[in-house]
Amino acid sequence: MSLFFPDPAACWLWPKFSYNTQNAYAGFRHDFEMQTLPSAAPFIITADQSYRLWVNGHYVCRGPLRGHQENWYYDTVDLLPFLKTGKNWISVEAHNPGISHYSYTYKDKAGFLCSGIWDNGTKIVSRLSDWLVFRNTAYNPYTGRLSVQTGFQEELDLRMDDRSWITEAENYTIPPQRDWFEPGAFAQGSLPWTNLLPRPTEMLEEKYIPAAELIAFGTGICGKNPPKTAFEENNFIRDFALYELSAIHYCDTLPETRRTADAISFALPATDENGYSAVLLDLGRLDWLPGTAEMQIKTDDNEVILDLAYLHYVSENKISFASNPSKDCLVTQGARFHLRQGDNDVSSFQISGTRWAVLILRGNTASVPITFRWRSAVSPIRIKGNFQCSDSVFNDIYAISAHTQRCCSMDAFVDTPWREQSQWW
Repeated sequence: MSLFFPDPAACWLWPKFSYNTQNAYAGFRHDFEMQTLPSAAPFIITADQSYRLWVNGHYVCRGPLRGHQENWYYDTVDLLPFLKTGKNWISVEAHNPGISHYSYTYKDKAGFLCSGIWDNGTKIVSRLSDWLVFRNTAYNPYTGRLSVQTGFQEELDLRMDDRSWITEAENYTIPPQRDWFEPGAFAQGSLPWTNLLPRPTEMLEEKYIPAAELIAFGTGICGKNPPKTAFEENNFIRDFALYELSAIHYCDTLPETRRTADAISFALPATDENGYSAVLLDLGRLDWLPGTAEMQIKTDDNEVILDLAYLHYVSENKISFASNPSKDCLVTQGARFHLRQGDNDVSSFQISGTRWAVLILRGNTASVPITFRWRSAVSPIRIKGNFQCSDSVFNDIYAISAHTQRCCSMDAFVDTPWREQSQWW
């Protein structure tokens, strides 16, 4: 066990600690120069609750392993493949739900912590003097829950966050900040993080899985939802399921698609300001794995909204919700992205288990080209055994059982990667 990182000077960082952390996203950036490359670049990183890491605009990994704050895990990754001589920068996006749910216990604080000491003299430490720390106000904190058992839907306005703080070496921007969004810092050993432990398992295996096919396309009219009361949560997936889906008109002809090794591309036609178009993608019977969606989208408008809904059941190859999203587990898995005029790189944050993805585009006055990728995020299980017999039913049982094992091995073995992600052993 280890109380401290290799450098005890590293501090937990977050914009304005312990204040308004419900469904909170924060950004962190460190710029530095190197005249020579190190022989290795081990980088220790963690966040409460989760993070995504980029170096010089290239995605590296996500983490940490789930745990309790009394024994909180950190990851060690080698950044050398992503580094270069001259100007370098590290970008981290972190999230904290601000509540406890079935796979996380909230302890009234959020934080990001890192350290890197390399043999070329480079020293990277999470402290206020070295890092840009900001609250990502482009995320709406007041969204609906993904389900009773999990956290919140994500809603990101790319007109407020062009992601240049991740992708660009110079002249980048960050979302607008309130004057009370001051960076904060706590020393290691502060409550609630009383002990830090190295990750005891391998990092998640992340790789692109191309969607198998586009199986449905339809158009409809955006619904007029019931009047909203003050402080009502915005649950856009529920609204679509209850007020818009029943009137969808399915088209006989699907949009023309183009497939590559890791993506599927198509274009959605123009709609008027009151209309939407929707496509249903199948990630593949035994190919899909829990993960996140990534899309490249180009629009001519500045008011286009893309909704992304996740389904674990479809009927007759049409968009289907297995249960009423207002009942039972209140499952409304999905995300919303407000697109800016021009190119948009869309990357969802929250890992979800799904086989089918629905893309709902609203407000586009011209055709919108979309390239869709699915980045898996599961434990790197290596299946050494095999089963084969003359009965195809038994072969299918083995195949689906092995696939289920992979789907349920996220950062821990979970009951279901779909609506709960708990450990019911």
